[in-house]
Amino acid sequence: MADETFLNSLPTNFRHEKTFLIQNNLSDFEKLSRLSDLEINAVQRSSPLCTLNNLKKIRAIAIFKKEIEIPPPRSLSPFALWC
Repeated sequence: MADETFLNSLPTNFRHEKTFLIQNNLSDFEKLSRLSDLEINAVQRSSPLCTLNNLKKIRAIAIFKKEIEIPPPRSLSPFALWC
């Protein structure tokens, strides 16, 4: 699955974060999974429509995909770790 497809598969409430990440070439799992809290805070400051909560969720989804190979649709599920 392409990285842009991953970002496009996110629900509509992530629209501002998706736009920012694509425009700033932060669409691959490796980059997203390595974002620090300081970098996430910087993103939020530079683009106030992006929320910290959504940015941290996107990072967590990227970590799930990269580290434990949970596909993005399952990582969006609140019960992904128990399935």
